[in-house]
Amino acid sequence: MVTITLNCLSCRKEVRQSLEELGDKLADDITLENLNQYILKFCCQSCGSKSFSASTTSGLPLFNSNDYKPCKFCKNPVWEKRLETFPDADTCLYCANNVRESRTEPPYPTLPEKTLCPRCESPLFIQQGHESKEYFIACTAFPKCRYTKPYEHAPKE
Repeated sequence: MVTITLNCLSCRKEVRQSLEELGDKLADDITLENLNQYILKFCCQSCGSKSFSASTTSGLPLFNSNDYKPCKFCKNPVWEKRLETFPDADTCLYCANNVRESRTEPPYPTLPEKTLCPRCESPLFIQQGHESKEYFIACTAFPKCRYTKPYEHAPKE
């Protein structure tokens, strides 16, 4: 059973609760992975403040409401330990694990239908270079036909 400590930054009151107890209060299954989805909804029962810090009972800092980096997807806090491990992290652990599967990348540009290779008359498609990330037009008959040509209307980053 995982227990977290919530420290009110206004009145300095400390509350220790297990994730199961918090889940019962919110009628949801709360884990360390998804706790940040609920953390900004908490408030101190003594003074009503929403300013607090959270840590595990072993002292692992999770969150400080006065100083946190918001997740680019859900806008909830990214845990301090995640930022220590991955300083450039811009997603919380919950979104990193869940949004990644549902997120769709911007679609590749498309060619008009029936655009054929001038060498072998196979259909052409748009491909993105592995290292350069630039778009180019390539033949679907690769490796038999190695026709390529730069794609002029590629979006610039």
